[in-house]
Amino acid sequence: MRLFLAKPGTTPLTGMCVCMVRTNPQRSVTEENVHREVNFLLIKNGDDPAILLRSVQKLLSKIFVPAVRVNPSDLDTSASGVSARDHLLAGLRSFASCLHVSKSIMAERVILAPPEERLDEVRSLSDAQMVLTQPDQVQAIERTVLMWLKQIESVLIEMEQLRQETDDAGPQDELEYWKRRMAKFKYLSEEMETPQVRGSVLVLQLARSKVLKAWKETDARVTQNLAEAKDNVKFVYAIEEYCHPLYLHDPPGMTPYIMMLFNTVRMIHSISRYYNTSEKLSALLIKITNQMIRSCQVYVSCQGLETIWSQPRKDVREKIQHCLKLSATYRNAYQKTKVREGFCGGVKGKLPFDLSFLASQI
Repeated sequence: MRLFLAKPGTTPLTGMCVCMVRTNPQRSVTEENVHREVNFLLIKNGDDPAILLRSVQKLLSKIFVPAVRVNPSDLDTSASGVSARDHLLAGLRSFASCLHVSKSIMAERVILAPPEERLDEVRSLSDAQMVLTQPDQVQAIERTVLMWLKQIESVLIEMEQLRQETDDAGPQDELEYWKRRMAKFKYLSEEMETPQVRGSVLVLQLARSKVLKAWKETDARVTQNLAEAKDNVKFVYAIEEYCHPLYLHDPPGMTPYIMMLFNTVRMIHSISRYYNTSEKLSALLIKITNQMIRSCQVYVSCQGLETIWSQPRKDVREKIQHCLKLSATYRNAYQKTKVREGFCGGVKGKLPFDLSFLASQI
């Protein structure tokens, strides 16, 4: 075990990294104030790359984003500074989300099983024609392809099942779901295009095997799922910019973004190939509503540290009025967009965003 000062640009992290961050570079650090002036952070790495991704993701989402969001700084003194801080927070959130998705993808990546032993490797047409002269080799290839089909079918069944989601899922969960889905089918599609697989399929074509029909149908389903995921990711990415305020701002700061949010949803409904169904748009709006309600709860309760009874009545009234204004703005934007575009037919009744019951308690 040894301690050394690394150069992050050239020295890869292979074990444990201890980072030290000064909260105020203007103040000197002494033995007496080191616990107040310096934050010590820990990042781990190991044989599993997901460990490093998880460490950096938690570092960003649990420490840096809350610290930049809550703590006052020189950026708060001007409009341009506030805008720069908001862009920084949005970028940090997006990067942390990408790390979270990447960690999940590494655990869920589909790798086709190896072929049977002693199976000749087919790299060209001449190799495939040579295999045709050996019936036992052709049968072994058929068994291998059937094994792959069974493995791929289990993935397709799993991904095509009804999604299991929590009642408080937010729009970030929707984006991460489609990114994971796209990556999973992309990896699977790449596995199905490896030379080993392509050679096996070539032998089946020359042998006119009955297994070939099932392979083509499965390949078409994978291609279709991949195309849908890519298209949906593209459109959900478009809405991410206007969903950041739902996670980073208080209700007064969210209000200006509501109409822009619905304009983006209307655009998705107009031009999206797969995502413009009532079911998908309704699910997206419910997730947006869930996050708005959660942000209002955090706002009224001072990050969960207070109740409406432990705060001054005037402050609580003001906070609830801000929440009610956000609710009214959201409903009005929804109705305007619905009338203009005629979408969201799948949303029955009222939107689940009503905070008026809080006002009656104050």
